[in-house]
Amino acid sequence: MEYRELFAILIVMLAVAVALYAMWRYGAGYGARSVVCPHARHRASISTFWITRKGVSTCDVLQCSLLPGGKPVTCDKGCLAQL
Repeated sequence: MEYRELFAILIVMLAVAVALYAMWRYGAGYGARSVVCPHARHRASISTFWITRKGVSTCDVLQCSLLPGGKPVTCDKGCLAQL
């Protein structure tokens, strides 16, 4: 194998790794995000669950660091727009 072929294989492997990381980090499923709460004007850590169906993504917020545990989390469009 020449160095050019080895370099091309390395570039393809790197591109696949970056694509897989982006899908894992920003794709559907559970994830942790950090947003600025539009009401309290403080940064909050939230746990989310993303669902993608027919090209439309929806998000449910499971936990928020600004709310006490066990309290149901309801978000308006201003908060969800930052996700």
